Amino acid sequence: MMRSTLHASLCLFLTACVLALAGCAKDKLTRERFDMVQQHMTTQAQVADLLGEPTEQLGSQWFFERHDRGVTVLIDFDQEGQVARKQWIDANTREWFDSHEK
Repeated sequence: MMRSTLHASLCLFLTACVLALAGCAKDKLTRERFDMVQQHMTTQAQVADLLGEPTEQLGSQWFFERHDRGVTVLIDFDQEGQVARKQWIDANTREWFDSHEK
């Protein structure tokens, strides 16, 4: 009986640790990190490091969506794999930044 109680307690403790660590993972998709992406300089690997993995990839376009925050980011890459265009859309603040409309 004591062994099964110890085993159950250990499993519960490990589950709590895993959940706590998962909660510590910060979302990289922030406006500050988006602003670090530079047109004609930043590569696909650097975008992934800055913003995380895209929600979806369609050819040379990467889409990042956070429905819970109302944020959508679109990144277009050129033939060399560098950022050609970037867009930040925030439905909550109604901000829409497009690097082609500077």
